Amino acid sequence: MLAVDGEPIVGLKYRVGRLARLASYRFLRTGVNRLFPDRFVPVPTRSGWLRLNPHRDPSVLTRVLRWYERDMYRNIGWLLPPGGYMVDVGANMGEFTIWAAKKGGRGARVLAVEADPDNARWLEENVRRSGMGDRVRTLSVAAAEADGEADLILSPHLGLHTLVESRLHQEDFYRPIGTRRIRTRPLDDLVEEAGWGPPDVVKVDVEGAELSVLAGAARLLGSDAPLVLLIDLHAGVDVASLTNLLHRHGFTIRKEETPDEVIEAVGPEIRSIVALRHRALPPVRA
Repeated sequence: MLAVDGEPIVGLKYRVGRLARLASYRFLRTGVNRLFPDRFVPVPTRSGWLRLNPHRDPSVLTRVLRWYERDMYRNIGWLLPPGGYMVDVGANMGEFTIWAAKKGGRGARVLAVEADPDNARWLEENVRRSGMGDRVRTLSVAAAEADGEADLILSPHLGLHTLVESRLHQEDFYRPIGTRRIRTRPLDDLVEEAGWGPPDVVKVDVEGAELSVLAGAARLLGSDAPLVLLIDLHAGVDVASLTNLLHRHGFTIRKEETPDEVIEAVGPEIRSIVALRHRALPPVRA
C-alpha cells in the first residue's frame, strides 16, 4: 500500500475519513462564522502558523484538524525533490508555498503566484513570518494565456476568487460579491523572469481557469524537461481538452489520491490530478 509520511493514500480508513471530511465540510463552513471574528488571526496549520481570516475561509477548522488537502500535502512532500523548485499558481495565503519551501529543504525555491492583491499581501506576510522568505518569491498577478488585464470575480470566501464564470455562482455560498481589475501574465514569462530554470513541480489551483494557465505555459509544456503538475479541477474547466493537452505533451495522468496508478480518462468524480512527464515516482519519504 502506498503511503507518504506514514499515512496511507488508499485503504478503508483513508476512504472513510475522506467521506467524513466531505460530509462535515458544509456544517463547518456555516458554523465557523459564528465562532470567529471577521479579521486575520494566527491559525495553526500543517505548514505552521498562518494569518488567516476564519470568517472568510470556511476551511479553517479543517486546517486546524489537519483534514485539509491531505493528498496535496503528501504529493508535494513526496514529489518535490530535495532542493527542488515549485511554482505555486493560485498560492492564496501561502499554505502550500510554505510547505514546499520547508519540505524542499536547503536550496529549495518556490515561485508563488496569487491573482488577488489583498490575498497576495497576506501571502507575503505569511511567508515572511514562516522564515522561508529566502526560498520564496511572491507575485501579485494572475497566470493566464496573455499579458494584459482581466476582471477577477470576487467571492466572499478568499480562496474562491476566479477569472471564469461558473454555474456555481448561482448558489448562495459561491455567489460573487463583485469584480476587481487585475494584471495577467503568461506563466512562461513569469518562470523565465524568475531566472531559476525549469521547475520540478507546478501546482495549479485557480478555480476553473486551469486551461488559461496552461495556455500561457506553451514553452514549459513544449519542452522535454521532467515535470510534475498538481492540478485541481474546478467547475467550468473543459476536462477533456485539458486531458488531451497533457497527453499531447507526454504526460501520464493519475488521481491525486492514487498517484501510483495511471488513468487514461478523467471522470467527473475526479477533482484533482497528478500529471507526470519523464519522472519516475521517487521512493516514499519516511
